Amino acid sequence: MLFGGIAINAVPIFPLLMLVLAVAVIVYSLAIEPLLCTVEVVNIPVRALNTPVKILFLTDMHHYKWGSREAVFCKKLPSTNVDLIFFGGDFIGDVTGIPTATAFINAVSKRYVGAPMFAVFGNAEHKLRILDQNRFAGILQDHGVRVLCNDASKVTVGSQSLTIVGTDDPYYGFHDLEQAFQGVGYEGPVILLTHSPQITRTVFRYAPDVILCGHTHGGQVRLPVIGPLRTQNPLTRLLSMGLYSPVALTKLFGANPQVHLWLYISRGLGLACIPKFRIMSPRLLCRPEISLITLTGDNA
Repeated sequence: MLFGGIAINAVPIFPLLMLVLAVAVIVYSLAIEPLLCTVEVVNIPVRALNTPVKILFLTDMHHYKWGSREAVFCKKLPSTNVDLIFFGGDFIGDVTGIPTATAFINAVSKRYVGAPMFAVFGNAEHKLRILDQNRFAGILQDHGVRVLCNDASKVTVGSQSLTIVGTDDPYYGFHDLEQAFQGVGYEGPVILLTHSPQITRTVFRYAPDVILCGHTHGGQVRLPVIGPLRTQNPLTRLLSMGLYSPVALTKLFGANPQVHLWLYISRGLGLACIPKFRIMSPRLLCRPEISLITLTGDNA
């Protein structure tokens, strides 16, 4: 093309389109999808359950200062009542997030007045100095959250008795299943609350009915066909998010088919960031999640 007698090459359209697409994906993954919180409604059949039990499961918040993410999380909390509230660890991004984590817990407890709250620690809590870690555990207890650290607690919902077993963080190796399950009577359903799904293979012999965990963020960045780029699950990349049935777990691990274990992995609410570049915390095709889990009777 000539303009004023000077030859001007045509703008290469395809590279330009690819650049625009790349910029759009970056903006979407950093500024939009992390705020597109969804409520995942999950039903899990549990043997020996005589009444449905509704659980609000929140994990991997990675709080820093209160901001738009926290406001969205609170707005998206389901309007339905729940029987139990579970926190799966990684409350904070660093020590500065403790006040925000406390405010978020207060917002949750005010929304679901009277619902017992249980929590376990994740690897993020173990990045704190021991004094700050103990201080945060005390804050949780003071705000009505029972922190389970390789121990168990019984709770009654209606006429139904359940045992909640909680481990300390498995990712950094602080879990102790033997201690956590010590004295568990199995007179009712047993729910294992833990931060990471990596202990699934070793938990079969303790025969819980349900495992609830997070840690993986669902991969946080997922691509079509490929799936998650990284899950930080040292057991297997195949356990990244969602509900895994006893049949699926038997196929994965060759477990005893008589074991009726269900595993649910939440995508979590927060974000893992590139070290030293907290602003680079994307979510792509893996929206943040609030989990509303109903345990139902299974008479099969």
